[in-house]
Amino acid sequence: MYRRDRRSHIYSKGGGVIIYVKDSLTSVPLTHLTNSEFNESVWCHVQQDDFSLIIGCCYRSTSSTADNNDELLKLLDRATQYSARAHILIMGDFNYPDIDYNNWKVDSNTEKDSSRFFDKTQDLFLYQHVSDFTRVRAGQEPCKQTGLRIHG
Repeated sequence: MYRRDRRSHIYSKGGGVIIYVKDSLTSVPLTHLTNSEFNESVWCHVQQDDFSLIIGCCYRSTSSTADNNDELLKLLDRATQYSARAHILIMGDFNYPDIDYNNWKVDSNTEKDSSRFFDKTQDLFLYQHVSDFTRVRAGQEPCKQTGLRIHG
């Protein structure tokens, strides 16, 4: 189990991110990525025979600051650079509902954080695998969680 609890002065309990890895797999934490300035992410490296996988789990709050959004982009850069000799899987909820990965567009101004995030995922050759809604709450529109990985 790899986890990073939410660091918040506003919320007194709950929150954070976690990755579970099956005991039969060899895994190690990637503290240099987990301890980044981005608020909520956890990272590990799974090695099985000749297969190497970097796994990250991120949560970007809808109330994320501009500085935290910038740190997320830097973290994606560092993670993909680190994974040069491995596959990478980045999962989580980035809360950018105006990104449409099915049609490769963003329904917002190019200066907005969602456009910058979309551009970064494209620059890094990350591929959106989740195309269906994964969570629906009563009285709300369904939303998609994100599962990005290097395409190839």
